[in-house]
Amino acid sequence: MITPDNVRGEHTTLEESVVNNGWPTLAEARGKVVFLMDQRPVGPVYLEGHPSLRGRVIFTNAQPGEPDCGFIEENDGTPEVISALVQKGYLIRTRTTRRPWSHAPTKLPSATPRWPAALKS
Repeated sequence: MITPDNVRGEHTTLEESVVNNGWPTLAEARGKVVFLMDQRPVGPVYLEGHPSLRGRVIFTNAQPGEPDCGFIEENDGTPEVISALVQKGYLIRTRTTRRPWSHAPTKLPSATPRWPAALKS
């Protein structure tokens, strides 16, 4: 499992670590799981008593500049915005469709505007 403590290492904050060192490489991460908190409003409650996610298992969905920022949900970002965040070291989760909960989408993912943008990023 990849935890915030693993990624932060000796840095003071998780964000400082990902901006300076990035995330573990694919070779280092192979066979491991990472847990990401999708719901941004729940993050502050999960952080209570655990600054920069010390001792926690889940990475919060934070904003750049916040000490717990290592993972960002960017559903509507342009390829340029997403690429810039990746270049800074953040792990980004985006979507290719607007209806992820639908079991019967009205369009194939490749026919939605988000599909090429997500691939380009």
